[in-house]
Amino acid sequence: MTTEQNLENMKRCPQFEDCSIPKCPLDYWMNDRVELPEDDKCPLGRLIGGVRGKRRKGILSPSLRGMAKFIPEINQVSEKTGTPKAI
Repeated sequence: MTTEQNLENMKRCPQFEDCSIPKCPLDYWMNDRVELPEDDKCPLGRLIGGVRGKRRKGILSPSLRGMAKFIPEINQVSEKTGTPKAI
């Protein structure tokens, strides 16, 4: 995976241009990114096992739900159990 391919995958998100969330589920290297406790979380995180909370920015709209097929397998792990989660 090259940097350009990774960027192209993240650009599939309809919120890409206005997004400032540091950990994008569409990013192949999401787990290597740094996230501060006060940072917002992407609503796509709900599809990969994230819990709902006040830090989720935005709603999980139908257009975002369609992005689930572009989430890399490496990011499809439940934060609670650490096991792979089927989409």
